[in-house]
Amino acid sequence: MKNWTYSEGTTPHFQGLVYCEETGEDIAVTYHDESGEKARLIAACPELLEALQELAKEVELSCSIGSDPRLMELLQKWMKAKAAINKATQP
Repeated sequence: MKNWTYSEGTTPHFQGLVYCEETGEDIAVTYHDESGEKARLIAACPELLEALQELAKEVELSCSIGSDPRLMELLQKWMKAKAAINKATQP
């Protein structure tokens, strides 16, 4: 997994920059981002995706093992997470 980081927005347009630490490649530029929250969210995307993928695997395993009613609720939440993973990874 590549590690993305950011620099907070600076004047005049409070542009933040998200870049890959390993390669120096620019990933995104945010505008009107005084607090850097947009840039922080984008920089966290690789880690968020990895965490969701790991969670999805655990949920799939748990749902295939038992028939606890709480697992059905968990499965519904997993389906939302899986849809977000697909949106992030499919062209």
